[in-house]
Amino acid sequence: MTVSGTLAPQDWPADATPEIGAETSNAEEYLHAVAARRGVGVLPVSVAAQHPDPDILYLPLTGVPPAVLTYAYPRTNPHPYAATFGRALRQGQTSERSTFMQDPNPKITAGT
Repeated sequence: MTVSGTLAPQDWPADATPEIGAETSNAEEYLHAVAARRGVGVLPVSVAAQHPDPDILYLPLTGVPPAVLTYAYPRTNPHPYAATFGRALRQGQTSERSTFMQDPNPKITAGT
């Protein structure tokens, strides 16, 4: 299965290219395809937690590197909390992270 933002068959080694069972455009379609026995896949634990389904068995993977995640938010006019959290991630400062969690109206400086 292919979902936007995931690996495509051409991203795999030539001797390990998966067969496409279904092509989907979002997580719900992806999970419906799995439940309908049109394929299997690997997805974040958060997706499994948010989409419990009696027709899908979610198994944790072991012996694999942890997933690398990114934080995405708009470059222009982001919500104040989004900008504050983005700055905290870039700076890695505990103080700003705690401010983000406690201050309902954080001060945002233009251009930061």
